[in-house]
Amino acid sequence: MTNDLINKVSIIIPCYNQGKYIKDAINSVKSQTHQNWECIIIDDGSTDDSYEITKNLIEDDERFILLKQENSGVCTARNVAAEKACGEFLLPLDADDMIAPTYIEKALAEFNQNENCKLVYCNLRFFGARNSDWILPEYNYEKMLWMNQIFVTALFRKSDYLKTGGYNPNMTDGCEDWDFYLSLLKPNDIVIKLPEILFFYRQKPVSRNTDAKQKIDVVKKQIVKNHIDCYLPFLPDIITLRESANSWKNASASKLYKICNKILIPIRWIKRIFKL
Repeated sequence: MTNDLINKVSIIIPCYNQGKYIKDAINSVKSQTHQNWECIIIDDGSTDDSYEITKNLIEDDERFILLKQENSGVCTARNVAAEKACGEFLLPLDADDMIAPTYIEKALAEFNQNENCKLVYCNLRFFGARNSDWILPEYNYEKMLWMNQIFVTALFRKSDYLKTGGYNPNMTDGCEDWDFYLSLLKPNDIVIKLPEILFFYRQKPVSRNTDAKQKIDVVKKQIVKNHIDCYLPFLPDIITLRESANSWKNASASKLYKICNKILIPIRWIKRIFKL
């Protein structure tokens, strides 16, 4: 890897009808204290003026690359941009969110201090329709199977991304970041959470995530199907799974327990027959 690519970060921004907000996202990228970055913005077939607004905002800055595709969904948009990225690291960012000026600098410092680090994230602040801080829990792989602990704007190496196959296009109802992390992370991987609030997550009265919450059982069922091999080692029997769900006192975990149990019954039956 050439020197100019070491510690270079490719920021990936998919955009679908976010012309009203994308200026904030772009300005937060321009404000980074770490300057070795490129930003790939991919317009996912917007029907508003997102493409024209974006083009005007970045026309004098060669670090920005603007792509356009027919509407194919956020997973495909991120994958297309990631394939074109030339940075050592990837940082996804939604077009209506923002990052603090020191986020990339501080996240990279963790990678440079620990070569085995797989991913870095931080605490966040909601803004817009809701204004509050979210101090995320410390990462735990087992708990990650039952509830997502990391938002989409986390830093990871492109080389690790390429091993996953990217974001799964079958996650059409949201939680594609959770699904991706289950492809990216293994039980013993080192994941670091920065203790500061360095990410700003816009809340709107109605959003793609709002719609996703209404389909959460369908989404969780798809995640389990996508990652059966991840769940099996942690499901020695139904009792263990139920105790885990209760100990974390998480209602969604109980629902996921039922989903997992239903999906895994035939797999356990096959394992017993063949004594796997």
